[in-house]
Amino acid sequence: MNEFNDFQKYCLEMAEKAPDEIEIDEQKIKPVTKKDLSVVGVPLRYYEPLSQQGNIVDNEFMKAIAEWNHKEKWCLIFSGNVGTGKSFAAAKWIMDHRPDKLSWLSAGELADYKYNEYRLFKELCGRYRLVIDDWGTEYDTASNISMSIFRMVIDRRHANELPTIITTNMTGNEIKKRYNDPRIRDRLRQGLFVFSDRSKSLRK
Repeated sequence: MNEFNDFQKYCLEMAEKAPDEIEIDEQKIKPVTKKDLSVVGVPLRYYEPLSQQGNIVDNEFMKAIAEWNHKEKWCLIFSGNVGTGKSFAAAKWIMDHRPDKLSWLSAGELADYKYNEYRLFKELCGRYRLVIDDWGTEYDTASNISMSIFRMVIDRRHANELPTIITTNMTGNEIKKRYNDPRIRDRLRQGLFVFSDRSKSLRK
């Protein structure tokens, strides 16, 4: 059987096997280490701000996470210019829950995977929490294969209401123009879009 057909079959078989959510005792959360970030896949540039909890800015993305009920909106799509804090908010969300496996993937990396990496996506498909960062950066070089993988991952996570955060620099109009795949658009429409003030940046 073709590996991608096998992957699709796996997604269908697992459609009703979402893991239970693990409650986190915030009082027992330990300080973030560089090893924590490397295990999860979060870029090390977030280490310093994540380790300085008192300096974290409470922006619209942080507020959206705090109010999020993923049973109602399975994913959050953060849209804003570079430096608006969307990826950092996603990194904090991941690290607050301390997963012990890869839970962060850049969309640019997604476009680079070939047939022999389909098992990674098979795992990401069912990871309880997942961040797909910089959605849209894969657009110029995306092949039909990479778009097919993206669609299958989104399908599985949507079907199982697995909490997912997607960050992007694209505006709403750019998303509509670039991604006309009806299945992708339908699944993301059932998430919650959070747009930042595109005139502001947290970077100095």
